[in-house]
This record gives sequence, C-alpha cells and structure tokens, in this order.
Amino acid sequence: MEKHAHEVQNRFYVVLEGEGSFRINDEDFHTKQGEVIWIPAGNSHCIVNDHDAPMVLLVGIAPPHAD
Repeated sequence: MEKHAHEVQNRFYVVLEGEGSFRINDEDFHTKQGEVIWIPAGNSHCIVNDHDAPMVLLVGIAPPHAD
C-alpha cells in the first residue's frame, strides 16, 4: 500500500493473523498477531506484509466515511 493520510478519520488496525510492518509518518513498526496499531487523523501511513504468510487485519475508522 502506498503511503497516504486521512485528514479527518482516525484508524485502528488489529492484526488478526500473520505479521508485517506499518510505517507511520517516518517511523517503522513491526507488528504481529494480537497487536493493535492506532493512527490518528492526518498522519501518513502505509502497511506492508513483508512475510510469506497472509496478514489479516481488522480495521476501525472514525468518524465514518461521509460521501
């Protein structure tokens, strides 16, 4: 996933299976099953599955999309 930001929405990611890397602004975080990543609105981020096994994420977004 390309690095990007959401100006209005906070997001959280729960790693349900596997492991990978999150880049938030200019900082890298290795994550594995059971960990939670919080990304406040306006922070650039990207997610990389840098392992052979699939990485399964649960994503929460607030406030909801307003199209």
